[in-house]
Amino acid sequence: MTLLEQYTQSDATDHEKAKLQLAYELNNTTYDSRKSGRELAESLPVSESTVRDLIAEVRRDYGIPVYSFGSGYFKITTVDEFERAINKINEEITTRENTKQELAQAWNQ
Repeated sequence: MTLLEQYTQSDATDHEKAKLQLAYELNNTTYDSRKSGRELAESLPVSESTVRDLIAEVRRDYGIPVYSFGSGYFKITTVDEFERAINKINEEITTRENTKQELAQAWNQ
């Protein structure tokens, strides 16, 4: 398995430091105070694209339910936010399944 730090220009120390800082910041970020990847990267020793990659690690390693509806990352704190996130993910899955079927049909013509 290839680790994220093998794809980044930061060293493992920067990677872990950024993840810890990101976890701390996002644990205190509500929907109303959500932050973009660019805003989060400004205070971290990694790039904006690495911040996006670290979000999954923050969820997994620190158990913080971080999500973005496209307008910035935040910690899910209510049932409504959780349900909205799950519904959005389900819609994305449906869209991708439809795209996959359309692509296969077009390929087979």
